[in-house]
Amino acid sequence: MRKLLTVLTLLFMVSFNLSAQSYGELWKQVDVARGKDLPKTQLTVLKKIVGKAQREKSYGNLLAAELLTSSLQTQISPDSVDTEKARLKELCDKTEETDKILHAVYCCALGKLFDSDDAEDNSSTTYFDKAMANPALLADVQYSKYAPLIKGGKNDAIFKNDLLHVIAFESEQYDKADKYYTSVGNREAACYSAYLNVKDANDKAALDSLIARYGDLPICGSVAVAKYKYLVIFEEISAKQRIEYIDDAVKRWGTWEGINYLRNEHERLTAPMFKMWTEKNVGIPHKERTIENIKVRNINDLTLKITRTTLTGDNKLAPIYHPDLAKIKAKLQPATTKIVKRSYPPYAPYEEIEDSLQLPSLEEGVYLLELTSSNKRLAPQYELYYVTNLYLIAEEQPNSKVRYVVVNSTTGQPVQNAKIKLTIEGLYGKPATVKFVETNAHGEAYYSYSKGVPDEVYVSTNTDKACPSSSLRTNYEYEVTTPYEEIYDLFTDREIYRPGQTVHASVVVYSQDNKTLKSKALANKSVSLILRDANDEDITSKEVVTDEFGTASADFELPKNLLTGDFAIYANRDRSGFVNFKVEEYKRPTFTVDVDEYKEKYAIGDTIKLKGHAKTYSGMPVQGANVLYTVNRRAALWCWYDTENEDLVYEGKAVTDEKGDFEITLPFIFPDEKNSKKSGRHSNWQSARFYSFDVDADVTDLAGETRSASTSLPLGTKPAMLTSDMPDKVLKDSLRQIKFSYLNAAGTAIDGNVRYAIASYKDKTPSFSKYTTVEANKVVDLKPLQSGRYLLQAICEKDTLEQEFVVFSMDDKRPVVETHDWFYISGNEFPSDGKPVYVQFGATDADQHIVYSIFSGDKVIDSGAINQSNSLTTWKLTYKEAYGDGIVLNLAWVKNGNLYTHNENIGRPMPDRHLNVKWTTFRNLLLPGQKEEWTLNVCYPDGKPAKAQLMATLYDKSLDQIAEHSWDFSSSYTNNLPAYIEWSSFNFSTLSFYKVANYKSLTESSLSLARFDARFVNDFSYNQVFIRGTRFTAATEECAKMEPMKLNEALQGKAPGIKAERGTVKFTAPVIKEDSDVREEADVAYAVADSDSVVVKRSTNNVQLRENLNETAFFYPRLNTDANGNVSIKFTLPESLTTWRFIGLAHDKDINYGMLTDEVVAKKTVMVQPNMPRFVRMGDEAMLSTRILNSSDKAVNGKATMEILDAETEKVLYTDSKDYALEANGTTTATFSLASLLSEGGTNKLSIADDGMLIVRIIASGDDYSDGEQQYL
Repeated sequence: MRKLLTVLTLLFMVSFNLSAQSYGELWKQVDVARGKDLPKTQLTVLKKIVGKAQREKSYGNLLAAELLTSSLQTQISPDSVDTEKARLKELCDKTEETDKILHAVYCCALGKLFDSDDAEDNSSTTYFDKAMANPALLADVQYSKYAPLIKGGKNDAIFKNDLLHVIAFESEQYDKADKYYTSVGNREAACYSAYLNVKDANDKAALDSLIARYGDLPICGSVAVAKYKYLVIFEEISAKQRIEYIDDAVKRWGTWEGINYLRNEHERLTAPMFKMWTEKNVGIPHKERTIENIKVRNINDLTLKITRTTLTGDNKLAPIYHPDLAKIKAKLQPATTKIVKRSYPPYAPYEEIEDSLQLPSLEEGVYLLELTSSNKRLAPQYELYYVTNLYLIAEEQPNSKVRYVVVNSTTGQPVQNAKIKLTIEGLYGKPATVKFVETNAHGEAYYSYSKGVPDEVYVSTNTDKACPSSSLRTNYEYEVTTPYEEIYDLFTDREIYRPGQTVHASVVVYSQDNKTLKSKALANKSVSLILRDANDEDITSKEVVTDEFGTASADFELPKNLLTGDFAIYANRDRSGFVNFKVEEYKRPTFTVDVDEYKEKYAIGDTIKLKGHAKTYSGMPVQGANVLYTVNRRAALWCWYDTENEDLVYEGKAVTDEKGDFEITLPFIFPDEKNSKKSGRHSNWQSARFYSFDVDADVTDLAGETRSASTSLPLGTKPAMLTSDMPDKVLKDSLRQIKFSYLNAAGTAIDGNVRYAIASYKDKTPSFSKYTTVEANKVVDLKPLQSGRYLLQAICEKDTLEQEFVVFSMDDKRPVVETHDWFYISGNEFPSDGKPVYVQFGATDADQHIVYSIFSGDKVIDSGAINQSNSLTTWKLTYKEAYGDGIVLNLAWVKNGNLYTHNENIGRPMPDRHLNVKWTTFRNLLLPGQKEEWTLNVCYPDGKPAKAQLMATLYDKSLDQIAEHSWDFSSSYTNNLPAYIEWSSFNFSTLSFYKVANYKSLTESSLSLARFDARFVNDFSYNQVFIRGTRFTAATEECAKMEPMKLNEALQGKAPGIKAERGTVKFTAPVIKEDSDVREEADVAYAVADSDSVVVKRSTNNVQLRENLNETAFFYPRLNTDANGNVSIKFTLPESLTTWRFIGLAHDKDINYGMLTDEVVAKKTVMVQPNMPRFVRMGDEAMLSTRILNSSDKAVNGKATMEILDAETEKVLYTDSKDYALEANGTTTATFSLASLLSEGGTNKLSIADDGMLIVRIIASGDDYSDGEQQYL
């Protein structure tokens, strides 16, 4: 008995202790466990809180604990997301009838939880609506009842500490709060609620309305601040208008604590300020200099004091630092002081005055500039100013040598005996190394380095030591490369395949010598071709040996059960070469959609009509198709500041006509500036804006297939543009023609007549006497012009073009126009016919000193200087063996403190490696299944037959709509030239003064209101997942749903009851392994190694049944030309109704090459094109549609029949027929239901034995025609 009493006592004490623990203590335990990352401990404590809160009906603690529990559970077990959502929703639902207030709080919390949850669609809006269903009920409850879920603020008394303002503001349903508070006469609460409702809308009228209603309340100051921001950003009001607005607002709502924002704005706008800036802190002696970039505000005067110092240009002092400034002042020469003063008449304190001043003529030296104002709130500002006539340029050369040239900054003439101090900083605390070089009579000096170019350079003479020291980086790079390399170029028959299909691949192996410019096919070369999957793992490999043309080939059968994605075939383990392709499950497109270019002018506010076309790959119009299109406006790529005005401006519908055509309505609507949703972070709204109008059209044909097309039309402020191809500088002998381009805003040529005239500047002012009228966008002949300067004027409708150009010749002795910089080069590659490259340079200045270097490889083959006055130098350069891969020209000169440089590469002559490939026999319209022979010819540019090899493929062009195919044979030689050569000079600092008077910034506060504690209403946590080698961030809910997924076994040829897997008997594209080994195709039914066809016997009822739906007609990797350069291609076309794309690549043993592409359409008089699903499931109410097309010029009638067969026994399981009538060149559809086969109560329900793989046969037949197609299902 005593033991029992003891146990009962202990139990009572434990229970008492649990209930005696306060919520504060329990939440503290949760926080401690969170800090230690112990989620399970948190859950244990939260369970205690839930129990305690349920007993005591402490709903704030209960909700907080329940919400945090769900968050922790999803972190521990990501697959519990759905469970926790359902649990929270159930808890919420239970309160709907029992406690309306609790239900509203629950709904608000769930709304916040689901707000960014894509899986919940619009459920957050639904929950927020429920939370705000009864505002009056919420207004009668104090929010403190729901602590700690809700945290209080300092200003909740405005709303009488009610729960309503918390729920309304969290759900952003400010309008409902406004309506309620207005109804009960709480004008302060109504004002603030209404303000929140419009503050992000950029709606000036709404803000004005609020000020009119609540302008007598201090809290309306928040509205006044919002209006001020709007006026500044969107109307860009002047400083005067800002001050006037601020003064009025402070007068009316000065007691509102948030109005300090405007008070601070007032101080900022009126703070005394001066600013002076120019791009260089270096000037030329004895030359005045104008500084134009000066701005002042709220000051009466500005004084610039200029005093020479005894400092030299290599000083390390910065006047911004007080100790350095003291040292500089100790070096002043007061007798040299010059003062420039500016005074300003009375003006408003907010007004900014733009000004300029003239720096006086100064001797060489280092000067201290002091900029001051009589306004004592602005401290003096100091800068060092360097006046020097020394200009140093540098060029790095081979073997770590730098060429320095010192010239007079004014005249550009060389300076002899200038001393150049070179400082190389020490590493790891070691002292710097200093070297000196001195210029020769040509103003030049050389320095060779071993550990890097100098970090700092300083130049001086006995009379000029004021040039500032600076870094002067030079560059020269020449990499000695191995000229010989072996290249492996790989090719496939097309770009995309299904699992289980065969990839036809080939490789061309050749050597390339960049030194001798010779290539050679590598015969008898063993190559390992390796097939790798989407995870870059080996699937299989094949060993091949190249023929005399360096070609080898292999076929790879793709596994059926594999991860789809990007695959590759590599040459050898070192990945000598590779080709990528895609492996996916797909349906071949049967038609394509295009939108025409718009060839008229258009402007803002116009509505235009775009023409679209839908056409089958067999060339037939897609009639009666539904078109849905959208027009979206987006900012042009360079308008980075205007990304929020991207809107849907129009959406429409259309139906294709008998030609497959349709119209798209495109309205060019610019966004409304005043009602824009654009945020106020940028102030560029009033600047020029440019948009693109993106059109996306989806076309769904009568058989249910959908294809898309897109186009984009840019729009700016000009509807049309007139340009010409006249260069700014043109050789007299080459100026024979001109073309005026008249383009709309999309850059498309539009019709127009251009009136133009050309006038000479001989009389200084050109005058136009006679105009010539020509068609726009066409080349027209020009009369010869003499060397000189001209003005071209052209007029087309309302657009006028005026363009200056210069005509010159290689015989000119001086520039034909006044210029400091004349340069021309006729080309950047030496012609193969031995003709020269011309280089012409000079100026109209007197005493021009030009330094130059010519580089080839790692050598300087020429270097020197040219002195000339008002003259031109013309070099006539022809290729020499000594030039190797080519030459680099590097020229420079200086005049009046400006550096002019030119750097040009001229490569060696390149051989013509082009082969001409052209058809001799080709037909671009064939019948499906037709036997065909094409011939083509391969020859050299001179017409001589080429002994070459052709690689050719013919594949279904519709696949390009999924993954576009191309062959890249990029055999080309490169020139190994020195890189990064340039004449470098000092990067001088800017001369900049800027000072704004300090002012005391007042504390800017906003309302502090009660909110949900973010700990309890965070989104469900996110996890990182890896898919096919790529990392994604996915919500735990999505992560939980990701699981391995097997491909439908039926689609992989593994359906029960089928004895042989699909692809066991194949029709494959012809592949020629040797030139004489041409595979002959037997006249039997073939199966295709893809999911679109099946092996069955041909029908015996004379129906022309198309079975061979292979996607590659042929792939011939090695077809050799005969003695006349001819190649014959024999093949039987597969039976698909489509467009076939041909690619042919020819090359000889020296890797001269040429390419030929073409297209051929396969069609019949009457054609069926089924739109087959990839699979169906038992229970589906599936419909099967087929398109029936008539390409003849007469109407036809017939019957469309669907047969469903067992794939193993060929037993007909179901048949259905539909009559049809086709207009000439018309299209119709026939739709068949599979419900009786698949539904539970179907009369022809498939048995388990039947279930798996079926054959679907669609036949259209009439009196004198038939067509049929059969596919797997």
